[in-house]
Amino acid sequence: MNREIKFRAWDKFCGGFAKNTIDVNYTRNGIISFDGGDRYVLMQYTGLKDKNGKEIYEGDIVECTSEIYTEFGRKPTGRYDTTIYQILWSDCRWRKKVISSSNLSVVGSVSDVMDTISEYGVVIGDIYQNPELLEGAKRWK
Repeated sequence: MNREIKFRAWDKFCGGFAKNTIDVNYTRNGIISFDGGDRYVLMQYTGLKDKNGKEIYEGDIVECTSEIYTEFGRKPTGRYDTTIYQILWSDCRWRKKVISSSNLSVVGSVSDVMDTISEYGVVIGDIYQNPELLEGAKRWK
């Protein structure tokens, strides 16, 4: 089975994403090398898209808003939780780290990326173009 692995590359010298294709050489064991050496930072595609169909990559910052339920998920409360996550690769799987939350999530906690990102999430930036989002959105506090 031949499965394509997609990447995007942050160009540290130009301060933007590379417009040209970067050749990545890899084996089953992982990436061996890529053109550009120290100039680029590679970010792998997670295989997920946000609720608007935008591809989610490592390093993206995703905002998720969903309704809060009680009674073990059976009764809607009419209140909503908005949480901002950083997408990262950790412990051999895709994870989301809480950057800020309006209600229940603990800032700094890390959990697996789930399909809820695809259903409720919207990519609002990335760690390179929007580093201010990593400082925690004080607007939620």
